[in-house]
Amino acid sequence: MDAYRLGNRQAFNVAFMKLGLDCANWTEPVYVDLKRKSAGDEERMLILYFNQIGWPTSLPTSEKGTFIKNVLREKKVAMDEFMMSESSLLRPGVEDFIDDASNQGIPVVILTAYGKSEENIASSGVLSGLDEQLALEARKAVSAEKQKIAEEVASILKLSVQIDTSSTESLVKIVAALRAGAEYVGVSVNNCVLVAGSQSGVAAAGQIGMPCVVLRSR
Repeated sequence: MDAYRLGNRQAFNVAFMKLGLDCANWTEPVYVDLKRKSAGDEERMLILYFNQIGWPTSLPTSEKGTFIKNVLREKKVAMDEFMMSESSLLRPGVEDFIDDASNQGIPVVILTAYGKSEENIASSGVLSGLDEQLALEARKAVSAEKQKIAEEVASILKLSVQIDTSSTESLVKIVAALRAGAEYVGVSVNNCVLVAGSQSGVAAAGQIGMPCVVLRSR
C-alpha cells in the first residue's frame, strides 16, 4: 500500500480534523513540498506548515511544542488505523508479486516505515478477513527494544514492522528490522532481497550486505 504518500497524508488530515484544525488540510502537492523541504522530518513539516498558514490563535507560543506532539500522536493513531484497515488498497502488482513468491516457496516479510511512533506489528493489507483480536495480539508480540517477531504469531500472519524513520536513530532501527525479518524466515541477510521505497531502506540494506531493489517514486 502507498503508506508513504497516501497513508501519511491522509493520517495527517485525520489528525487535523480530530483536533478541530479546520483550516489545515494537506493536498498531495502540499504534502510532497513539505516533505521535500523537511527531508521527511514530520515535526519539521508541521512547523513549516503552520509557520506559513499561521498557528492556532488560541495557542500560546510556549505550547507550540506540545501542540506538535499532539498532532503527531493523533497522526500515529490514524496511521495505525489506516495500516490495519482491510479497505486499504495495495499498489498495483504487489499482490501478484507476493502470490508468485509464495507459489515458488519464497518467504515474504513486509516491513513498513512511517511516522514517529513505537514499534508494533500491523497486519499486511494482502490479508482479508483478519480477526481484530488476532491483530491486537500480533501488535503485542513485538518487543520495542529488540523488534523481534513472536514465533506464535509469525506462523499465522504475514507481518509488517513499523519503524521510526524521522530520527537520527532510524538507520539503526531499520537495520534491526531487516535482521529480524531475515531471522523470521530463517534466511541469512545476504540471501534476502529488500524491495525498498526509501533512501533509508537502501542505506540500511547496504550496511548489512543485503541485496536491494529500489522502487521508483510515483
